[in-house]
Amino acid sequence: MIIKILLLFTLIQNIHLRDIPTPPNPNQFTIRAGKPGGPSSQIEVTTNYVDRFAQLFRIDVTNLGRLTEQSFYYGESKTGYYVYYDKNPPRCEKINHNDADMLADWQKLPYAGKTRSVYNPKIECNMWNQTDQSYTWSYLASVKDNTPIEILDNSILISIFTNYTIGPAVVPKSVFKLPVPEKSCKPPK
Repeated sequence: MIIKILLLFTLIQNIHLRDIPTPPNPNQFTIRAGKPGGPSSQIEVTTNYVDRFAQLFRIDVTNLGRLTEQSFYYGESKTGYYVYYDKNPPRCEKINHNDADMLADWQKLPYAGKTRSVYNPKIECNMWNQTDQSYTWSYLASVKDNTPIEILDNSILISIFTNYTIGPAVVPKSVFKLPVPEKSCKPPK
């Protein structure tokens, strides 16, 4: 009898786990995060290029259309770089962790259920949350095709994902070339 109950419990648990969606996590993609136009448009816009097969990662941050900083990570050598364009020549810091993958942290967040997009309420979304003492970040992806939609902070729209494209053609190897000489990159102070 106990074995039958355990088997039934395991079956129910497996059915439930199969129904929990997984966050978007393609191997090769380009994505942009920022709020377009209007009175509350986002000044900083982030573009992320990822090729997990080649272990190459890059993030560009622009402020009012001007490149202000970049982050690179080369998985094979486990080396990363921050490049800051606030001075001439640009400053570069060498790091040993990957800060250049916007979808990586999303994979560790607990699933929170279904909701509607704030930016476009016609879109039904799956939601994953990161909760701390004073805030809850929510990451939304469409139920229909698991496309990243937006990030919320305590249910307030922070950023909209746009230009989400996947496949090898969207991440040519040339986009991962460090734009400054590597010898100019120093460890952070």
